[in-house]
Amino acid sequence: MTKSEYGLDESDALRVLLEDMAANYVDPSDLDLPAGWDEERFKEEFEVRFTDDTPHASGSLDDPWVAVSTDTESYRASGAQALRCIVDTLSHECEHIRKSDLGGKREFMEEYDDGYARLAGMVLNVLEDQYIDRTRTLRFRGLKKTHAWKIRRMMESDEFRQPMGDLDGPGRQAMEGFIQLAHAGTVKGFEDADPEVQEALTAVRPLVYRVRFTDDQDARVDISREVMDILVDVVPKRPDMPEWLQDLIRELMDELETHMDESEVPPDADFDPDDAEVDEDGEPVDEDGEGGAGEEDGEDGEGGEEMEEVDAAGGESGDEDGDGDGDGDGSGAGDADGDEDGSGPTRNRRLVELTEGREDASHVRIE
Repeated sequence: MTKSEYGLDESDALRVLLEDMAANYVDPSDLDLPAGWDEERFKEEFEVRFTDDTPHASGSLDDPWVAVSTDTESYRASGAQALRCIVDTLSHECEHIRKSDLGGKREFMEEYDDGYARLAGMVLNVLEDQYIDRTRTLRFRGLKKTHAWKIRRMMESDEFRQPMGDLDGPGRQAMEGFIQLAHAGTVKGFEDADPEVQEALTAVRPLVYRVRFTDDQDARVDISREVMDILVDVVPKRPDMPEWLQDLIRELMDELETHMDESEVPPDADFDPDDAEVDEDGEPVDEDGEGGAGEEDGEDGEGGEEMEEVDAAGGESGDEDGDGDGDGDGSGAGDADGDEDGSGPTRNRRLVELTEGREDASHVRIE
């Protein structure tokens, strides 16, 4: 059933195609399989499911599966472009099976059961997504352009990613600003945000970058705690949290690939159901030209490819017709709707304060 004019029909043929591609994205030889399991059994048991809700992955290798949505309305993608978006999401969910301890989220949320449990779950999800998107696009380089195109499409829409000036109150600005900063490396209308929000997002920026290069799961959780320490100073606390902010957090959880389940919310939370070096401040140490998150590798970086700029919203630039063709992963190709320089219909405002004066935000990336 097609859910809108965007996306693809759910079908057995599409499911088989996605399961064939998933076999490339999640290799059982990389996993610590349950007792009595071998690689052949994992391949037989693993399945791709369709969902009308947020894409997510199973939390246990005893029952391995990923669930993806065929609705690509948020990217305004249909046809071949829709397939590219679905495959990118498939890769994302498979990488969580490879790299993430999905069962550890509940324990982290319980640390904030005094009113911030759902916020903590979202922060942990968003930061974990930063890490797994870096690792998977390093392994399957053809997915980089598709992923960047998705982020650019989201940032182009004020409906999905609102400018700071359109949001009332520091709490709402901080939540939306954190999402934009993490995924796109820029914040729309940063100069219109409350001063305390600007200060919080500036403090969060190096943590978002650092988490992408942190291979240890416990260390990534520690970074999530640092981000929470910053955000709780500007986000109202539940039960005093206004209804609009409760709704916003719920919407953000739905929009993002958050792997959230209502059963993971603690009962007493009272909530409605590349190996780049980093300095002490979490800043990149770029001595060999190797590209960081959100960048194509430089001339001297891995793969020896020529540098391609990524705009502030994550979109590729430099292609004359905005072509966003993927390679190396079998995900196909499609033309992105861009200007002659490939930058898209509009170019988002640069966030100089959070990019240390660089002309773009390509060193801080994305979903």
